Amino acid sequence: MSDATTTRDYDWWLLAIVAAICALGVLEIYSATHGSALAGMHMKQIRWLVIGHLWPFYWWGTGALERNGGFPSWENSSRCQNLSN
Repeated sequence: MSDATTTRDYDWWLLAIVAAICALGVLEIYSATHGSALAGMHMKQIRWLVIGHLWPFYWWGTGALERNGGFPSWENSSRCQNLSN
């Protein structure tokens, strides 16, 4: 059995909803600023969206997860231990 990630492993509905919310935010910024001194601010939002979506892949590719012990585990957190007591 292979541990390779396939396209079936992704939550495509969640990704579509996130993309729609991001697009709606950019559209709202554009419509609110296109005729004012702040025209073009939607491009700044797009730039930050791109950086924000690419940063986790860069962070993952550098091996930071392995160096820091991987993803945080809920079972090992102090919050979970406090709730069970």
